[in-house]
Amino acid sequence: MKYTVKRIGLLSAVKIAAIASAALAVVPIVLFLLLNALFKFWDVIIPPELIGQALAGAAFWAALWGGVSAGLAVIVYNVSAACFGGIQVELQAQPGPRKSKEQIDIE
Repeated sequence: MKYTVKRIGLLSAVKIAAIASAALAVVPIVLFLLLNALFKFWDVIIPPELIGQALAGAAFWAALWGGVSAGLAVIVYNVSAACFGGIQVELQAQPGPRKSKEQIDIE
């Protein structure tokens, strides 16, 4: 079965993009801080009281710009899809699980 994506919901795409962008900004920073604490790659000492503020700031700005860029992309896609047609997606239905002989109720 082929389906065409005619329109993408703006707010749903912005929410997901903001959450994903915030996570993708914070996770590498946390991993770097943990690895640097274990193996001392760099001679950088970050005061513990600043780490929370830095992570919150990185998450905020990444979420903001990720949401804005996704919003712009959705607007462009929706206008383009209205003019030229949307993305075609081909889906294949999977059969449901088979019932065993004990589960079949025959009267």
